[in-house]
Amino acid sequence: MSTRAGPCVLIAQGLRTVFRDPVLRGLATATSMLAASTGMLLAILVLHVVETLDAPQSSYGLLFTLYATGSLAASAVVAILHSILGTRRCLLASAALGAASLLTIAWAPTATIAAIGMVMLGAATMIYNVLAVTLRQQHTPDQILGRVSSIFNVVGIGSVPVAALAAGVLASHYGTPLTISSGAGLCVFAGLAIATLIPNLDTKTADEPKHGHVDQRESDDKP
Repeated sequence: MSTRAGPCVLIAQGLRTVFRDPVLRGLATATSMLAASTGMLLAILVLHVVETLDAPQSSYGLLFTLYATGSLAASAVVAILHSILGTRRCLLASAALGAASLLTIAWAPTATIAAIGMVMLGAATMIYNVLAVTLRQQHTPDQILGRVSSIFNVVGIGSVPVAALAAGVLASHYGTPLTISSGAGLCVFAGLAIATLIPNLDTKTADEPKHGHVDQRESDDKP
């Protein structure tokens, strides 16, 4: 007869898996930074559009429509990009595109230019999300995939409100352009995390899924 492991044990198993695997560790670091950059933008975008760009309030909703358009377009070509560039280069490209898009939004002279930045940001987000989720699943044993996915959800979603709070403080002192630009800086750091923490994934051995043996401690049930 077996007893179900407690929640603290299950959380520890997920954390242990993430910290042991260099790919998962690098992805978690990059994901937190990219999520934080988006959180900073979302917190002050309405102020940036209405006050800094002096655009009508309706422009705010239009920008999000264009963001979704960029995401949809990227979803149609991400497989092609992956076949050409490989996983690691695509992740690096998405971080670079995210930084460029935030800088475009931050320093756009008009809402029209900012709209281009939102399309770019939507594309960058979709490319990263598709490849990061796939890579995370490949490097996580099936038995603990739910726990590892939960860790990434906490890392990603939990970064957003913290970044939003920081964005409000920064915007009140330095304005929205510099604050959004700091989000671009987070994208750069995310790219550095991908480049330094994640090994080369485009070799024959590095891209193989790691669905090997899982220690008994990593299973759902304990004897």
